[in-house]
Amino acid sequence: MAEQFAGEPIKPQNLSEWRAGGYRDWLAEEDRVEHIRRLADYAFSLAKASGGNLSEGAAAVAGGKLLQLLEAAESEQVVPVSIALAKLRDSDARMASAKALAARLAQRERELALAEQRFRRETAELFLKWYENEQARRIAESNDKPAVKMDRLIRLMFGDRPHA
Repeated sequence: MAEQFAGEPIKPQNLSEWRAGGYRDWLAEEDRVEHIRRLADYAFSLAKASGGNLSEGAAAVAGGKLLQLLEAAESEQVVPVSIALAKLRDSDARMASAKALAARLAQRERELALAEQRFRRETAELFLKWYENEQARRIAESNDKPAVKMDRLIRLMFGDRPHA
């Protein structure tokens, strides 16, 4: 009971206030919460059906509400409702732009993954090609320091560096 009445003891005055309007206020609040819950469920189902997210579903609900307001609006209300609708449309455009960017980024990631696979394959092919080269194998198996081996292998594979 402490939860429901904020720790207040039940007195005749409390019951009188409850009957005089508190109960109606409580019912109105419960109806408002239930209405918001139904709207949220509806927004979620719209988003799910369109493959979007909850904010997109909520925007669809908001758009519908704005259109209802615009249809019933008096002339002085048309401008504010139209501004709200324009902001919603701007938000839609930004969302579309963000989706397009995400698609381009995903495409770029796929391209990079393919390039990496190609690089690995080509590197392995080159390794096999140079492993079969007797001179390269002698350089690799020599007792020279790694830096010397690298320099000799680079000269073998690519020739001498041009002089500046």
